[in-house]
Amino acid sequence: MSKAIVRDFEKSIKEATTIKRLEQLDKLNDVLLQSVDKNNKRLLTVKEFIKIDDLIADRLIEIESIEKSNLSKDETYTVWVGGVEVVDYYVSKQVANQIKNEWLNKGYTDCQIELITASTLVVKKSQ
Repeated sequence: MSKAIVRDFEKSIKEATTIKRLEQLDKLNDVLLQSVDKNNKRLLTVKEFIKIDDLIADRLIEIESIEKSNLSKDETYTVWVGGVEVVDYYVSKQVANQIKNEWLNKGYTDCQIELITASTLVVKKSQ
């Protein structure tokens, strides 16, 4: 069972496009380390926990690097799902489309990408 859990984690980590999602996976990893099955056997070994933790840290560095490079570009975007902004930082159009598609794949239909401009930032600060 733990091999399947690790495999699912690896897939989720590779697909994660936001820091917020990685934080959720990290919390779940912490919970699973403490969890046991019906035979009182741990769902994850310490070695598996550390492996997942390292994968999360590596992906976090990748995402932070992408986000920093996006800050220097002229066009940045945000993603809205059901009227809620679902990204922690402004992203490139390509990343915004990936995030939107993740939410569409989860069954959400009200997904929008918004171009962030200087005037958008002024409006957001005044709200």
